[in-house]
Amino acid sequence: MKGLNLSTGSVHRAIRLASALLLTVCASAPAVAHEKELVDRRTMAQAAADEQKRELEEMRLVNVDARRVAQQLQRQILGLQAEVIDRGLLLTLDDVLFAGNSAQLNADGSERLDRLAGFLDDHPYRVAQIESSAACKASAGYDATLSERRSVAVASYLVQRGIASARLSARASGATEQANSSVAHHCDAQSLHRNRRVLVTIENVLTSAGQP
Repeated sequence: MKGLNLSTGSVHRAIRLASALLLTVCASAPAVAHEKELVDRRTMAQAAADEQKRELEEMRLVNVDARRVAQQLQRQILGLQAEVIDRGLLLTLDDVLFAGNSAQLNADGSERLDRLAGFLDDHPYRVAQIESSAACKASAGYDATLSERRSVAVASYLVQRGIASARLSARASGATEQANSSVAHHCDAQSLHRNRRVLVTIENVLTSAGQP
């Protein structure tokens, strides 16, 4: 009988212990859930912060790359001795870049066109318009056609350097311009010198594509 009482008492104690443990677990459940919620919030906040940091780093790299490209373009423009205009870049090939009174390029002219060919290689979506110049109404003789022959020589040189002829437009504008009333009739020494120039316009990509 005594043994039975002891067993019953043990059972009661076990029941009370289990009940206490259950109450403890139930009481701590909201705290555990709250702690988990806090952990989840911290994880989400950290993930958002990491994503923002990544985006900022990407923006920084894009800006660095854009500055690098802009600086490289500026160096190339300086090397070409080009003028920035609305349509793109303008190169003026003066009389001094050709052998005296001829359409043959001299060493300085070849070097400058080598730089132009390198630029066109680096910017394959740009095209170049090559045209003769006319500052005055020269006679129908030598000076009237010299810059036209030079513009053809420039285009031929660039093609030899690997630039596709489809990207080049050689325009012999001398006769047309001289027929224009805006071209001066009087040909002094300076105007004749300008008549012998070749103008190369490297058009912007949008201009080349025929867009405004």
